Amino acid sequence: MTGLTALLIGLTQLACPPDVGQIKWSGLTHDFSAKGARYSVQATVWDRDRNGKVSAGDLVRLEGAQRKGEDLGVSDAWFTVGGALAKALNRRRIKAGGGLQADCESHFTVDKVPRLKTNGQLAKRLNAWGGVVRQSPSEQAEAAMDGWAASLCGEGRHLEQTELANRLAAKAAHQFKGLSARRRKGLAHTVSKRWAMQCAHLKVPPKLTFE
Repeated sequence: MTGLTALLIGLTQLACPPDVGQIKWSGLTHDFSAKGARYSVQATVWDRDRNGKVSAGDLVRLEGAQRKGEDLGVSDAWFTVGGALAKALNRRRIKAGGGLQADCESHFTVDKVPRLKTNGQLAKRLNAWGGVVRQSPSEQAEAAMDGWAASLCGEGRHLEQTELANRLAAKAAHQFKGLSARRRKGLAHTVSKRWAMQCAHLKVPPKLTFE
């Protein structure tokens, strides 16, 4: 198999003998942006239709995946490719050239695997496989407001709940323009209520003593 592997890598048009089966490309990498994040995957691809390139219907096994540089803990995840994703992976294969290991393997089946056609669909699967919970715009805004409230209330100055809510809503108007004003105000009220006690930096008068 070592000699066959070397022969396959050296050929411009890869092909496997009919009695052996399909080409397996190992070490394929794919970097892309989708769902608001940068992803990188490492994969092995099997040439199911034996046409010498990554194309619709080919089988992929993920060996590793990262999101924003952090490992997702995804391995041994299977899917078939189609559409734009198949074309993108084939471009990666061509670009890798001789740096990609090619072997001939006998045909096998993997049942009930999804077909992914775009980077967006792959990103969605990666998030699910890696346990990534994507926050809604409202959840993102509320989390940001919590951070702002922590900073404002940590300054040691008393802030009334209404004043805090107004400040949070005003700041959110610049950073979360996609949310309606009513929604921003509602979230600001919720967060300010949660921080009301922490923001009540009231001066306590000195203890009086009687002799």
